[in-house]
Amino acid sequence: MSKFTEFLKSVFKRISSRVRNINLSFLKNSYKDKFIPMLKKIKGFKLNKFKNGLKNVNFKNKKFKIAALVVALLIVIAVPTSYYYYRQAQDQTVKIATNKAEQYFYKNEYDKAIAEYTKLNEKETWPLWDVKIAEIYSVEGKLDKSREILKKALAKRDSYIEKNGEKKKDFKEKDEYLLNYIVFTDYMNKDFDEALKQGDAALSKYKAYKPLIKTMFSTYMSNNKVDKAKALIDTYPVDTKSAYDMADYSRMKMLVDNWDDGFKYLEKAWNLDKDEYKVYDVLSQIASYNRDMLLEKLIALKEKNKDSVAYNMWLAKVYSMTSETADDAIKYLDALKDKDTGKIEVNLIKAAALQKTKNTKEADQLLDKVIESNKEDYRVYHTAAWYYLDKGDYKKALEYCNDSILKNKDYPDNYGFLMPEILKKMNKNEEAEPFFRTALLKEPYNYNILLNIANYYWYTTQDLNKAYEFFYKASLIKPNDSEIVYNMAIIKLKEDKKDECVELLKKAVSLNESEPKYHRTLGTIYLGQNKNADAIKEIRYAYAADKNDILTLNNAGCFYISINGDLERGMVNLKAAYTGILDSTDEYTKKTITDNYEKAKKIYDDYNKENGDTLKVPDFTLFY
Repeated sequence: MSKFTEFLKSVFKRISSRVRNINLSFLKNSYKDKFIPMLKKIKGFKLNKFKNGLKNVNFKNKKFKIAALVVALLIVIAVPTSYYYYRQAQDQTVKIATNKAEQYFYKNEYDKAIAEYTKLNEKETWPLWDVKIAEIYSVEGKLDKSREILKKALAKRDSYIEKNGEKKKDFKEKDEYLLNYIVFTDYMNKDFDEALKQGDAALSKYKAYKPLIKTMFSTYMSNNKVDKAKALIDTYPVDTKSAYDMADYSRMKMLVDNWDDGFKYLEKAWNLDKDEYKVYDVLSQIASYNRDMLLEKLIALKEKNKDSVAYNMWLAKVYSMTSETADDAIKYLDALKDKDTGKIEVNLIKAAALQKTKNTKEADQLLDKVIESNKEDYRVYHTAAWYYLDKGDYKKALEYCNDSILKNKDYPDNYGFLMPEILKKMNKNEEAEPFFRTALLKEPYNYNILLNIANYYWYTTQDLNKAYEFFYKASLIKPNDSEIVYNMAIIKLKEDKKDECVELLKKAVSLNESEPKYHRTLGTIYLGQNKNADAIKEIRYAYAADKNDILTLNNAGCFYISINGDLERGMVNLKAAYTGILDSTDEYTKKTITDNYEKAKKIYDDYNKENGDTLKVPDFTLFY
């Protein structure tokens, strides 16, 4: 055997050893699905001639041997490299999972996830995989099956302790995590009594375990044990060396309306780390739900301490969230240029404000600079994902969101807000459910996550039952929030359950009687039930609460013409509604009010002709 042949043989041997265990099905598929079709498209190319030509190659020719060597060397490099990048592309969608079962869970393939957890569970004496399976059944709405497996998990835990005791080094860490998971799943299954029972037992054992405290806060609120929930927050072992933990604690304080302590700890967190994302999360989540209330509180704080950098930065953050006030955000930031405001957040807020004011190029440049300077920061990746999502670049948004999760798997906003929004834009609505569940496991007390889930089911998937379930859970965390109750009432109205709707509306009114839409909706329902006296009473309440509300003015005008026959008074109200339409008024409202006004004007003009004809009252459209 010649030295060349021997060398060539050794090369191919090395090639064989390197690729023997590699799954090359993707290359085969690429050859069949892409390479051959591509060749067929070449003008004058004859596929059969190409194959026959290969048969006529002289493989003993010295020149061919040299060419074969070059090709072989290229294969040694190219095949593993191609395979690596192929695997990287495959893993892009599931890289946030820690095992195959989780991959399937996050891809919404629940049967496959259960099968994989069952495999993991075959030789496992600790019941964590059982609880994971119970969680999947809970997400699917198979609550009886979930409950059954949770009971088995508790029995399996007892057997483990009986056999192994509790002295193993990692037992405490495993046990507190497991028990919190069980309590949380009971809570999500709406088994509030069972969650209370198991949670109290777990708390007696692990009083300082923060995830359990958060879960039990929600459990106490769900069982109407508000005092116990407040007392539990006071036992939270807040880490004063962690800006994140202090910001988290501040939010819990605000939940029970202890705003003074809440802002105190939020300011401590900001002073400790001016770039702590959680500080701004607390503000943005409250602002997204009740912006006016938060601004009122922040402005009051600023009035007491005009030189506070923290309060001015917080106001800039809230102002940067809407296009109407984004210019104010930039003014606040410009006034703070010489102050210590951190290095990351101040630029992220400015980028958001610039984007809202249509200074897109400047915003892009600023954000790119922040990303380039802070490549390993989950906060920057999170903001970049939102930024590209707003720009419509969903692929890039998903990439940055995945990167953010990989950098910090405990950050709940990636799961509870960002990822579901990306999936919604990519028409993968159902895949959001596992991410929502993960977010709530991390922050079960966060009513903003609950409300986001409720709205997701309501507006995105049109699942009214699930939407109501999560509004209800949010109402347990925030029992004095009239707006949550109102949304529950509207869902009952859409389901044509008017009696239940009326009861919820009355509850909303009892919590906040100055909100006109609660009275307006009640009035419209009463009108449909021919309860005219109750209807006009509610319409007058709504008008007294806001004399410029065009929806209320519309309803009042329609009522006076249709029911009372008071054409003059009805026209006054409908004209006020019509002239009150703004450019920002939605199209449905514009059209409805315009149509009603034109119908009323026609009958009004006919009436003033005084020709003795009988006037027919038209059908008007009322707002709920």
